[in-house]
Amino acid sequence: MTDVNLYLGIRGSVLAVNKKTGDIVWNTKLKGHDYVMLVVEGDVIFAYSGGYLFCVDKQSGHIHWENGLKGMGFGMGTIAIQGSVTDMSAMIQKFLAARQNSSDSSSSSAD
Repeated sequence: MTDVNLYLGIRGSVLAVNKKTGDIVWNTKLKGHDYVMLVVEGDVIFAYSGGYLFCVDKQSGHIHWENGLKGMGFGMGTIAIQGSVTDMSAMIQKFLAARQNSSDSSSSSAD
């Protein structure tokens, strides 16, 4: 099933935005600071902000849990989930193949 929303981490909040209309579907304020790192996996969004890690429901914006990551500090963080690099590689390969096909079509038209 295709997701109708995109997810934005900004100013200590996570927002779901409808891709067709641009309307904000939900807005959840997190503990933490301005910068919010997001990773979407299945029905949840993992968000990191200002030393806190959150698990947020993708449909409602409800925070399932939070972890203050005691003793880890408050700097920028990065979230990684197995498979996300592979997924990005596949997207890049499709993009490059489409670009090459487009380039090949342009070259053969010029002949």
